[in-house]
This record gives sequence, C-alpha cells and structure tokens, in this order.
Amino acid sequence: MKVQLDIDPKVWWGLATRADREGVTVADLIVQHLPAPPAKRGKVSEAEIELHAQGLTDTEIAVVTGSSRDSMKSLRLKAGLKVNRPKGQERR
Repeated sequence: MKVQLDIDPKVWWGLATRADREGVTVADLIVQHLPAPPAKRGKVSEAEIELHAQGLTDTEIAVVTGSSRDSMKSLRLKAGLKVNRPKGQERR
C-alpha cells in the first residue's frame, strides 16, 4: 500500500528527529498510533494521551493521528493536559 501525506517540512523534521532518536521510521510512528476513526470526538484517545506523554506537540500528534492541530488543542485542553512545546521554544 502506498500512502502520500502532505506534511509541513518543520513538522516532518520534528517527526524524523523523534523517529531517529527512537530507532524507528516516521512511517512506523504514524502507523503505530493511528486510531480507529471516531464517529464524534469528545475526548482524547489513549493513543493521543500516550503521544502527549512522549512529548509530542499538538501539531505532531495531529499529523500522526490524522486530525487537525486545532482539534488536538481543544481535546487537550478539555482533558486538562499541559501544552508540549518544541525543544528550545519557550513560552512568549
């Protein structure tokens, strides 16, 4: 099966760096955390909580799970999870 994704280069490099650090491929990261498509979202899935615990940003989690960054932000806030910022980026 061939899948083509349109991913922002900054997000791709972030995922590639994380994958390299973990000794896997970006495809492995994406496939490993693909949830079943929910009918109506109202809470964060276990896979998304796990990705958040690993330090992924809302944007990175959205790319891996196939949702939007805004959706991930909203779900994260509802779940009471703090924001994960990219390394080296401080709060403004």
